[in-house]
Amino acid sequence: RRVGTGTTVTGWPFETANLAESIPNPDWGQFVLVLIWNMGMWETASVCSGEVDDVSVQFPPALAITVVLVVLNYILPIASFVGLNGDASKYDNGFYITIIDTVGGPFWSTWLGVSQCVSASGLFTNGIVKNAWMLCGMGEQGMLPTVFASRLKWTGAPGVAIAITQLVTVGMVLYGDFEAVLAVDMLLYTASLLLEIASTIYLRHTEPDLERPYRIPCDGALLCLFFMPSVAIVFFGYAMAEFHDLLVTAIFIILGLILVEMLRRCKQHRPAWFAGDETVEHVEHHDPFAHQRKPEDEDGMYQSEDGFDRDTRMLLPNESTIRGIA
Repeated sequence: RRVGTGTTVTGWPFETANLAESIPNPDWGQFVLVLIWNMGMWETASVCSGEVDDVSVQFPPALAITVVLVVLNYILPIASFVGLNGDASKYDNGFYITIIDTVGGPFWSTWLGVSQCVSASGLFTNGIVKNAWMLCGMGEQGMLPTVFASRLKWTGAPGVAIAITQLVTVGMVLYGDFEAVLAVDMLLYTASLLLEIASTIYLRHTEPDLERPYRIPCDGALLCLFFMPSVAIVFFGYAMAEFHDLLVTAIFIILGLILVEMLRRCKQHRPAWFAGDETVEHVEHHDPFAHQRKPEDEDGMYQSEDGFDRDTRMLLPNESTIRGIA
């Protein structure tokens, strides 16, 4: 019996019963990795925390709304297409277009195909540009050789960084199909996620009084239990992953550690290569956990702390810190 909004709005046959059907012999390992790929990386929102006023108040509702929108963004299209065609064995890359061509004709299938190409191109370009600018910024700060900060004269784009990012991307494509590349990418991401979780627990134990823009409202064993589901999902993905994907992931991690050590030694012996860009405001590297005393006046009174200009990214002295001003 055909029922549902598909029949009412477009006249296409929509079977709600398809939504209750199970998939025979599911690949749970691939499912977990794809799920992490689609629903992971929420911690990257922290890079914007410096631009948000009152993070502890603004972030929780913003993240909650975003989670709902992202989940609906996946569930609604999947439910729509499954209602149109419930044959799970046929679902592969591009099958949405086949479904639309069958029920709606060539116009709608062409429209969907063009939309998917534009969307994929935008996501790919965004990823390339984001990573390239990150490398460019590291080159400007002297964390990588200054050549990474090279810009194209006519556009100002970081040409060297974009080229290197593209080469890495092409190298990953040559490794295998999309599923294989995704598996290695997510295994590397989950390894970094475990490191982030371990760092959070360690710092909450060793630096409990450290000022934090946002603080998870639990400590000790409760904090460990809070992260337990995420850790369990990560290790389940490792257990279900293919051996060659785990091997490639381990090789990348080892190469990364070697590269970091090589950069450290190279910076010691060739400091001129890491001079950075003098026209860019440099970030002062310091130990954020070191005990910092407030500066004292001659009479022993504490001076006021310096302020930070959010627009110019410059450290500005507070008026009361300037000698000679009453």
